[in-house]
Amino acid sequence: MRHIDWLITVDGERRILRDAALAVKGGIFAAIGKSADIERGWSAEAYVDASDCVVTPGLIDNHLHSGWFEPYEIALLARRKPTLVCCPSSSLHNGYGNLAIGMHPELAALGVTVSLGTDHASSGTVDLVQEMRNCACGYKEIRMNPRLMPPEQALEMATTNGARGAGLADSIGAIEVGKAADFVLFDATAPEWQSLYNPVSNLVYSATGNTVRDVFVGGTQVVRNKRMLLVDEAALLREVRAAAARIAGRLDMKKMSKLRWPAH
Repeated sequence: MRHIDWLITVDGERRILRDAALAVKGGIFAAIGKSADIERGWSAEAYVDASDCVVTPGLIDNHLHSGWFEPYEIALLARRKPTLVCCPSSSLHNGYGNLAIGMHPELAALGVTVSLGTDHASSGTVDLVQEMRNCACGYKEIRMNPRLMPPEQALEMATTNGARGAGLADSIGAIEVGKAADFVLFDATAPEWQSLYNPVSNLVYSATGNTVRDVFVGGTQVVRNKRMLLVDEAALLREVRAAAARIAGRLDMKKMSKLRWPAH
C-alpha cells in the first residue's frame, strides 16, 4: 500500500507519517515508512493506492461495563491494573450513569488500561468510531474540562488498549513491523474529514464508521470501497430481518416496544 496521505501508526513512538507506505508479507507488517523508501526497497504482487486516505490500526471492540466503583475497588484496580472497558453509548441510551459516575479518566491516569466497547445495536451504536467521540466528549462535558481525555487517548483505547485487554498486545493493536496487518482506510475526501489538519482529531470528533473505504485483516482485504468481500451483505440482512420477525412473533412486541407516536 502506497501514497497513504496520513498513516496513524499508534506504535511505540506514536508516529504519524505523511505520504507513507506499508509492505505486507504473510499477513504481517513487513515494512513501514515513506512511500519512496518502501517502493525502492520492496516489490509487490499487487499495490493499493491510498491517496486521500487516513489509515489507522484495526479498531478493537471489547465488552465489559465498568462504571460504578466503591473507593476500595478503585484502590484495588489501581494496584492490580486490569483492563477495563468503557461502553459509552449504551450508558447514554439507558441512563446507567457510567460517565457521570465512572472514573475511567482517573483510573487511566493511575495506570489502569481502559479500552473501548459498544454493546449491541438496540441500546446504542455498534460504530466504534462514534464510541470514541461519545467517550471523549462525554467526559469532557460532564467534568467541564476540555483537556480531559484527548482524541489521542480515545484512539489508544480503541486500538492498543483493546489489544492489551484481549491478551493480544504482541500481535495486534498497532501498525508495527511484526504485527498482524490489521488496518483501516478512511476516505479523507468525505465531508466529515474537512478541513483536515489533525487526522486524530477529525477521526474522533467528526468522522463515523461510514467513512471507512477499505479494511484489511491479517493482510486480507475484507472490505473494498465500502462493500464486504467475504460476506453476502444482502443475504445477511435478510436473515436478520427474518430473525427479528421470529422474535417478534414469540413476544408481545407491541407492548415491549410501544411507539409514543401513533403509526397507522
